[in-house]
Amino acid sequence: MSVSIPVSPEIKTRLDKLRKPGESYEEVIEQLLDDHDDLEISLCSGWAKRAKEAISEYRRGQSLTEDEIIQKYAL
Repeated sequence: MSVSIPVSPEIKTRLDKLRKPGESYEEVIEQLLDDHDDLEISLCSGWAKRAKEAISEYRRGQSLTEDEIIQKYAL
């Protein structure tokens, strides 16, 4: 089943630039969604890794207080 999705002329132009010869708009949109999902997963895993590192640093006493950050970075 197919449906029509209204888009502005600007969006259609951008989709046309991404579309390869013979490729459908559905394929272009699917690739954009896959790329978005991959980026979201990558960002989440990066943040999770940094959070674990921060917790470890805190437990080892290697973290700074807010006042120490302000003083160290002259904020």
